[in-house]
Amino acid sequence: MNTQTENILSIFKRKSHKYLSEHIKKTVMHLFCLSVIICSLCPVTVHAGETASTEGKEDGSKTVRVGWYESTFCYVDQFGRRCGIDFEYQQKISEYNGWEYEYVEGSWSNLLQMLTDGKIDLLSDVSYTEARKDVMLFPDLPMGEESYYIYIDADNRDITSDDLKTVNGKKLGVNKGSVQEGFLRDWAQRNGLAPEIVPLTCEESESMDMIARGDIDGYVTTNTFGAKEKLIPLCKVGASSFYYAVNKDRPDLLADLNRALINIQDEDPYFNQKMYEEHIYITQTNAFLTPAQEEWIRKHGTVRVGYRDNYLPFCANDKETGELTGALRDYLAHAANNLKNADINFAAVPYAGTKDAIEALKT
Repeated sequence: MNTQTENILSIFKRKSHKYLSEHIKKTVMHLFCLSVIICSLCPVTVHAGETASTEGKEDGSKTVRVGWYESTFCYVDQFGRRCGIDFEYQQKISEYNGWEYEYVEGSWSNLLQMLTDGKIDLLSDVSYTEARKDVMLFPDLPMGEESYYIYIDADNRDITSDDLKTVNGKKLGVNKGSVQEGFLRDWAQRNGLAPEIVPLTCEESESMDMIARGDIDGYVTTNTFGAKEKLIPLCKVGASSFYYAVNKDRPDLLADLNRALINIQDEDPYFNQKMYEEHIYITQTNAFLTPAQEEWIRKHGTVRVGYRDNYLPFCANDKETGELTGALRDYLAHAANNLKNADINFAAVPYAGTKDAIEALKT
């Protein structure tokens, strides 16, 4: 290799090292900037007992410490994303007031106490009571309305809705300090019943495990209880509107929240209803038959469903195949596939008119 070639190679190496060095610096700087952007966009999660900042930002936005409890209201999907009516409502509120959220995780009962103590700023699914209005703030508009039921194991033969006295002496769990606890006690007194009421402070999933283990015989919660669990509603004990509750020392957040809720519901008067139908109504516990219903199906066999012929789009008899068609066909298929502890067979029977079908039902 001659001297000229060596000089060229030497210059190339120096240039290459300089280029690579500059390129690495730029790459590192880009990654750093990207991480800063991501961190600024992502909410922070704090576990119950830890502290989080509530100071306002230079741009006027506010950081809100919000309670996060695993339930149908707020949960994490299989991809690690936050979901549920609570989460979607929060994002909608933030569109109007620019709130940023720091999530504090815990059971609902513990988070309610943290709200009372001023350790978090916001908690969803809180019913208004005279006692609570002195320790927390409530907005003018609710998130929605819910009912409360006693749930039992689908295989439980000791407690039946036909005879409510079967709950006497049975252990019924309920979230400590919740409005459900008050409804349960009033319901028991009103009906002359004497169950053993067990106040709980654990997560809803643990309460379900307690039923499965036999630690408690029933659990009182909302009609949002997930149908994936092997539980059935025994009876309703009460109902109420539910709200976002605000830290009593943050009237500024209450003012922001009121403005946002008014704007949301002015923009779409059916927003609460849509959220309920999308996230809550579809998860109601109705996928299990009671023991009495199971026994009826076992003895009765195929369920015969009469329908009016030539009544599309609802129902009609296909002249070529002789099979049911229309919306009723889809409905019966859904009903058959939605039950988890029974196999129901439906037989659709066409009639010339509604009067004929009703006469067939009577006989």
